[in-house]
Amino acid sequence: MSSSPVEYSIAPQGRDPYSERRPPYSEDAEQAVLAAMLMDGDAIMRAAEYVNDTMFYAERHRRIFRALVAITERGAVADPLTLADELDRRGELAASGGKEYIAFLVDAVPTAANVEFHARIVREKALLRSLIEVSTSIVSEAFEGRTQAAELLDEAEQKIFQVSQQQGTGGFTRIKELMWPTMERIEALQRGGKSITGVASGFHDLDELTSGFQPSDLVIIAARPSMGTYVAARSRNSSHAGASTKFSITEKPLSRYCATCSLESDIDWN
Repeated sequence: MSSSPVEYSIAPQGRDPYSERRPPYSEDAEQAVLAAMLMDGDAIMRAAEYVNDTMFYAERHRRIFRALVAITERGAVADPLTLADELDRRGELAASGGKEYIAFLVDAVPTAANVEFHARIVREKALLRSLIEVSTSIVSEAFEGRTQAAELLDEAEQKIFQVSQQQGTGGFTRIKELMWPTMERIEALQRGGKSITGVASGFHDLDELTSGFQPSDLVIIAARPSMGTYVAARSRNSSHAGASTKFSITEKPLSRYCATCSLESDIDWN
C-alpha cells in the first residue's frame, strides 16, 4: 500500500467551489426600497430606520440612497427631479445610472406601503455578506497560524458580535404610540396610592427617589468582597416572584453557597 503524502493530503484539489459564488443580495429589494423613497417622503425616514447606505450591495444604489437622505435632511422634497439634481451636484449622476435609471426606479413598485418589508430584506442580505466576510477572515487567519488560538477566538468573538449589532431591535417609536400607555400607567399608579410602586430595595431614601426597582431596570449592587452584596441581591430576588438577578462576584463559591444556606434557613453560619 502506498503511503504517499499526496494520497493523504487534505489540501483542496482543483478549483475552489466557492470562488464563483456571488455574495447574497437582492437587486429587486434594493430597487423597491429606493422606488418607495422616491414615491413617498415619509418612506425615506421609514427605510432609514432599517438600513443605511452601506447595506446596499450595488454602488449606484448606495449613491442614490445617500442623495435621497441628504435631500430629506435639508427639508426639501425628494422626487426624480431633485434627486437627479443632487446627484449631478455631487458628480455622481452618471455613476448612479443617469436620469434613465431614476425614471426606471419610479415605476419599480406600485406603492410605498411595503418599504419596511423590503428594507428588512436588504438588511438581511447585508448581514449575510458581513458574516461571510468575517468568517472568511477568521478562516484565513486560522490557516496562517500566526495567531494564538485564544487570541483568535477573542478576535472572532468580537467580529461576530459587531456583525450581530447591525441587526438592531427595530425602528423608531412614534411619541403618539407611547402617550396612551404612559397615561394609563400614571393613572394606575395614582389609583394604587403607594409611594413604592416597584420592588423595595430596603434603603428608604433610595426607594423615595426611585419608587423601588421598576420592571426592566438594570440594578447593579457593587461593593468590595465580603460586604454582603450577594445576600442583598439574593434576598431581593427571592422575595419577589418574577424577579431575576445576574451578578459576577469575586468571593469564593463556598462562601456564596454558605451565605445562601444561611439566608434560606435563617441560621447564622458564622
